Amino acid sequence: MSWSLKVKTVALDSSSRSGNNRAHSMEFLVNTGGVKSNSVAVCQWIVENNALPLDLSAYEPTQGGSIFLQTFTIPPQQDKNELIHFAGTATYARKTSTQAEEDVSWTGTQINFGDAEYEEVVEVAKDKDGKTVPVLNSAGDAFDPPLMEVSKRQVIFITKTYTSSQILPYTFNRLYNSVNRNAMTIADVPLVSRGAWMTSLRPTIRKQSASVYDWKIEFEIEVKGNNERYDRQVLDRGFSYLELLNDYYSGAIRKPGDASKWYRRVIVQEQTSTGEQKQSTSPVLLDGNGGLLKDTSKPIFLVYRTKPEVPWESLSLPRNIEVSD
Repeated sequence: MSWSLKVKTVALDSSSRSGNNRAHSMEFLVNTGGVKSNSVAVCQWIVENNALPLDLSAYEPTQGGSIFLQTFTIPPQQDKNELIHFAGTATYARKTSTQAEEDVSWTGTQINFGDAEYEEVVEVAKDKDGKTVPVLNSAGDAFDPPLMEVSKRQVIFITKTYTSSQILPYTFNRLYNSVNRNAMTIADVPLVSRGAWMTSLRPTIRKQSASVYDWKIEFEIEVKGNNERYDRQVLDRGFSYLELLNDYYSGAIRKPGDASKWYRRVIVQEQTSTGEQKQSTSPVLLDGNGGLLKDTSKPIFLVYRTKPEVPWESLSLPRNIEVSD
């Protein structure tokens, strides 16, 4: 089954405003023929196949021939589920002598700031003496429920326009949910490598002719701050640990990268009120190499880089708040 576009509704502006100021819209649905896709690829398909009417002559015989396609967009949230049906909206308007002035608002770069709020589990913090320690009760157990803390992070909103030759649709797919591979500065905010996260990317396509188009892209970039990175840090603790063996025995294990040594996995035990030994219900801190941590005042965190790392330099995002384009 091939891709197809179906017009659902056409709304002609019949308000009392002058004809040049009226806004006309069209709602449409794209069917990808059962192929999982995303909004960027759908926008590209619409342009390459001239799938949308260039004017409204078929819907308004008397004046529709002078009402031309301006922009169209596909809501990006549909990307998360890789849908095969994509609903979109197109806008139509008359071309006037002030079209050049309207193009300025399309091409201008805009920068805004906001914040994102999170409620996070606190696993390590400073005690009353300013010493960094694991957040545990006086008996060394984790709190239940855990200690929570509200934190906020800076968010940079940027709207920027690109020609079809400056950016290609496959680039968008790489950018979704990515972090910056290299250190850089955006809107006067210095960023360490992996210190910023592309939380949202909303492309809108504007068709100039049958073969010429450009993109307006709304970027939403969250900043971790304090020279921190969007790496996952997990407190190294568990219910067993590794004990170095002098000789191999059945059931011994080797750690990755340490093939010359054999280890025995020891289950953490605790004594009951009757003197019996049973598996502990509280995890113990580990030293980052599978052994017991001797100095529990200096907890070890294992770091995992879970988000795709993409070089953002080709986007030419504004380095400074004062932009010249």
